[in-house]
Amino acid sequence: SPAIDSKYDSFFIFCSIFSLILVILAILLSYLFVVPLCLQFFHSYSSSNLNIEQNPEIHRYISFIGWITLQSIITFQLPIVTIVFVRLGVITTEFLRHYRRPAIVLFFIVSAILTPQDPITQVVFAIPLVLLYETSIIIGKVIELKSND
Repeated sequence: SPAIDSKYDSFFIFCSIFSLILVILAILLSYLFVVPLCLQFFHSYSSSNLNIEQNPEIHRYISFIGWITLQSIITFQLPIVTIVFVRLGVITTEFLRHYRRPAIVLFFIVSAILTPQDPITQVVFAIPLVLLYETSIIIGKVIELKSND
């Protein structure tokens, strides 16, 4: 017998495709927005008046980009985890709606921890998390409605 029950086949395929799309979006967001903002923030500390100059090394630069991208990929999987928990009945969309405000505060705290201490980068990192949370609620509601039928 197959490892995945046939009634979960479409759900598994949906989660796999949605996860791949989220990974691509995370890479694009981190590489096109977050990394340039972080580098601009670091560059703002360079000053010829204070004899401070940047001397980046290629392995540190690549490591920095990789770390920011990995953080983005992991955090962008929030809807997948939420959708699976809704499907399993561990949480409900009512629970997600009820704790929306604390979740948003938590997203900004996580964003402050994961990004450099630049408020613009933190906001750029936190807003997609809020949007992904709202997406999780919408998709979770659809899953709840389908499972009730």
